[in-house]
Amino acid sequence: MCPSFAKTICISMIYIFYFTQNAKAQNCQLVKELNQTFEQVAIDKLGFVYASDGGILYKYDTNGDVMYSYSDLSAGRITHFDVSNPLKILVFSKDFLTITFLDNKLSPQKRTRLLTELELSSPLVACLSYDNGFWIYDHNENKLFRYNAESKLTHKTHTVNHLTENKIEPHQLAETQNGYLILCDSTTGMLIFDHYGTYIKTIPLLIVAFSLHNQGIVYVADGMLNLLNIETLETKQTFLPRPDIIFAASDNHLIAALTQQKTLVIFKIVE
Repeated sequence: MCPSFAKTICISMIYIFYFTQNAKAQNCQLVKELNQTFEQVAIDKLGFVYASDGGILYKYDTNGDVMYSYSDLSAGRITHFDVSNPLKILVFSKDFLTITFLDNKLSPQKRTRLLTELELSSPLVACLSYDNGFWIYDHNENKLFRYNAESKLTHKTHTVNHLTENKIEPHQLAETQNGYLILCDSTTGMLIFDHYGTYIKTIPLLIVAFSLHNQGIVYVADGMLNLLNIETLETKQTFLPRPDIIFAASDNHLIAALTQQKTLVIFKIVE
């Protein structure tokens, strides 16, 4: 490990430890539990809940009732979806090397895009970007590539392994509203870039999945819901409404969570 990278990790660990606040209780009311197996859950900025079982993407209202669904076997299994823009939802399939963009009714906006058309042979993760663009991390290239709304390349990074000295296999990618790009790897941590692809720092937070809220990183650890400020590394903790929750997405009004049994539970936050 290079000295600068090790120094970044040490400093980040100190700040995360120092700024972690005492956990607070949060009053929640169960809205609905769906006894179906899911793999991913998210909440968009309008408060709608989304969940995928790998084959179908569902959109729910705040009462947990299904509004719309999307499925396309020809586009491949759903590896990840991004609802940061509820009017242009990204659906990524790693197996079939495709991305599909959906409208707010989960109808495809354009034809499914084969990422091999962009000369990407091994894309691992994808996410939406500003101005209707999107980011892709390609494993063979070991780089991040950004494309605009017309799928034209606008930015690409240097190889990421010069930051870690190991070739990573990230499992999630996300861009925040305030201009940060987060590449999450469960063995290295969270590599933070600006929205042009310039490396900023690494946060040594070893987690499998996260969501975004109030420009921060939301994750579950030790039975707590954590909100990490990317800039200050201050972490705010709240108690989860159930001990069997392994992942949660949250806004100011709802918590949508996956349990150990992979069921979906939706809670209303009571003021």
